[in-house]
Amino acid sequence: LLSSLLFAQDILTVAPPSADHRVAYAAGDQQFGDLRLPKGKGPHPVMVVIHGGYWRARYPLDYAGHMSAALTQRGFATWNIEYRRVGQPG
Repeated sequence: LLSSLLFAQDILTVAPPSADHRVAYAAGDQQFGDLRLPKGKGPHPVMVVIHGGYWRARYPLDYAGHMSAALTQRGFATWNIEYRRVGQPG
C-alpha cells in the first residue's frame, strides 16, 4: 500500500496522466491549457485549474495534472492552464 502513495516531493517528479487535448488560449509558448474530459456523454461541469507555481518558471502545470486527472475521474472536465512566469519571455 505504501508504495502506491505519492509523497509531497513526488508530485514535482512523477508525470501526471496525459491530457486529452492541449488547447492554446493565446499565441505565447506558455499560454495553453491541458483539457481532460470525463468518460461518457456530457454536458459535464468544468473546472479551470490554475497551478500555484510561485510565478516561477521552475514550477510548470504538470504537478496540478494529478489533481486535474483525479477530478476528471470524478466527472468534471478540467482545463489545467499554463501561463508565463518570471524568467520567461513576454
